[in-house]
Amino acid sequence: MAEEKVIKLSLNKDQNIDNCRKAFQERDYVRAFSLYNDLDTDLQRVLLPEVASFYASVFDACGEYGCLMRMIAYPKVHNLDPHIIMKRLKRFVVPLAGNDYISYYEKLIEKTFGVSVCGSDLFSQILETKLNGEAGANNNASLRMLDDANEGNFFYDQAVLSLAEGNKEEALKLLQQIKSSDKKFIEGQNFTAVISQMNGDIESAVKSSMVVLKIQPDDIEALKRLLSIAKDYTEFKEQINQFLISLEYSEFNDDAHFALAKIFIENKEFKRAEAELNYIKSIFVYSENYLQMQARVYEELGKMDECKTALQTLITIYPKNVRARYKLRCIATAESQGLKYTSENETKRMQEEIESFLENTSEDDFCKLNRTELEYYFRSICYYASDLSLKKSVLVMLSISKLKDVIFDSLLEIETGEKQKEIILSTIIQLAMAKDVYAVVYGKLKKIHIDYPKLLYNKDYLDALKSPKAIKGSVSNYRAYLINAYAQAFTVRVFDEGRITKFSKNAEMVIKGIQFLDPEDRVLFDDLDNLVFAFCVADCQMYATSKVMFVAIDSETKKKIINLVKEFKVAKI
Repeated sequence: MAEEKVIKLSLNKDQNIDNCRKAFQERDYVRAFSLYNDLDTDLQRVLLPEVASFYASVFDACGEYGCLMRMIAYPKVHNLDPHIIMKRLKRFVVPLAGNDYISYYEKLIEKTFGVSVCGSDLFSQILETKLNGEAGANNNASLRMLDDANEGNFFYDQAVLSLAEGNKEEALKLLQQIKSSDKKFIEGQNFTAVISQMNGDIESAVKSSMVVLKIQPDDIEALKRLLSIAKDYTEFKEQINQFLISLEYSEFNDDAHFALAKIFIENKEFKRAEAELNYIKSIFVYSENYLQMQARVYEELGKMDECKTALQTLITIYPKNVRARYKLRCIATAESQGLKYTSENETKRMQEEIESFLENTSEDDFCKLNRTELEYYFRSICYYASDLSLKKSVLVMLSISKLKDVIFDSLLEIETGEKQKEIILSTIIQLAMAKDVYAVVYGKLKKIHIDYPKLLYNKDYLDALKSPKAIKGSVSNYRAYLINAYAQAFTVRVFDEGRITKFSKNAEMVIKGIQFLDPEDRVLFDDLDNLVFAFCVADCQMYATSKVMFVAIDSETKKKIINLVKEFKVAKI
């Protein structure tokens, strides 16, 4: 894994970065990402602020979050203000992991950058002032005489204060008093919809949002709320879709045209979808969703040249989109054979291709693939293959230098599932490739220090141990067996949010203890799962979690292993 260091660039590298940065500044994103994808990993990290800004502009939460994680993990390769990182991060931490994680990242950034970012979000400060400071200053507001011009503002402000005090019903009553002729009416209806949704009254939230859009069809807040409700509550989907179609939007409302295009695609009205997509002129045209929708519409309309252009743009800007790359390749294959491409059973065909690839590709063949092909297969295996296939593939891929950083960085991405991350981390440890690894574990960015037991490298000690029945051959084979067990147990504890500061010491105690066991007990640890369980139990005083996790081990065997580990501890082995 790349060390944290200030990168010294040659003139040539400097020029490459400058060209890429200039393309981002000029909003020539296809060229920008073409240049970016050709850079070494370390040089890509220099441009993380530019890439993050792009993802932010197209509302790609996963992409921006991944960049932010890398900025914190590799702070010395860029010069972005940590206050900005924290401000952007707050937009994701709360919906992804909850309010409790904000303080975690504030402390992490302070430790990483040496700068306090606590309370750096100006918006939060303003809101806090509004809800707390003004509440005390305006506690006599209800006693003053109101004129018509200020009436709406008054009821709205009082509703804000009532909500801050936890009184949702009072807030709703106050908002209902704002007249339809009042300039605050639209804002009041949006606020009503928010509170109704908080109360679980989705029907009222829909009605209030529709009231807003009937008056002001281009209101983004109400539009996005209805789209969100249509996605999460299928019983309202048809009603909302028909309502949105009936409205007259301005030509420049990209959000509305984007939403309508999606609805028309769902309704298989591809001509109307194409018309809506053609309205969009902003940076939306570079968003992943837009490009996917565009490719789908062109495919359905038989405009295959336009479809291929959209797909090529898509994989240039979003290289992790393996489905688009697969589709583009299949279209090219079909055309070369004089056939028409069909997307029928596409997911199933992708899965079959990955399985066939894994079955028929040797290690040597694997190593001959270029970086683009390797990354495609790695992402595809993560998404579509079995856990065992992923394990075997990562073992091979980690031996290929041009893919190492891709695999390490996958531990920082939201798109990589927690189970897949666990397998990848375990494999890295099994190969003893790194002392420090960065990973996002259930929403928390962690710098994981891997402390390998010294006994794993003590030949005299390993020689003294009888090899398990399952392991035949040399000391190195037995070492591989032990480190595999260690890797799996270590990873289980990491993803179980366990503290791992003494993990190596406790694992070493188990390894030492095995040599003193009677043969009938010794044979227990010929089984890999049993040894992994023993390592976890040795490190974790609360056995309940470990007991639940290892469902393949029967309860009697678990009890026996737990008791043996207790004996090791009592004997102070």
